[in-house]
Amino acid sequence: MLVVTGEDSCPIEIRMEERRSRYELENQQEEADTIIVQQVLGCAGEAHHISVVSDDTDVFVLLLHHYHQPGLDVPLIMESPRKERAIVDINVKGLLTPFPCET
Repeated sequence: MLVVTGEDSCPIEIRMEERRSRYELENQQEEADTIIVQQVLGCAGEAHHISVVSDDTDVFVLLLHHYHQPGLDVPLIMESPRKERAIVDINVKGLLTPFPCET
């Protein structure tokens, strides 16, 4: 399954050469960072593996935060559109290490 977002506010799902509108993923926001994360969370329940193609730091931080909050367990990776950059596994346990606050 591939979910594509363009100028239209309603994303299109492409699966096995079939296309359908994903009205439940429709978003009126203009900021791509939040749209990407919203669509990842919307697809997480039906996907076996999610790959986000972006090299934006804001997307990375938002994915970390929202992915670990509800305790999702679907494999999620973030990869850059540039092939020479690293692929990050968002689902790695221990990726976020809590730091004690000093008072």
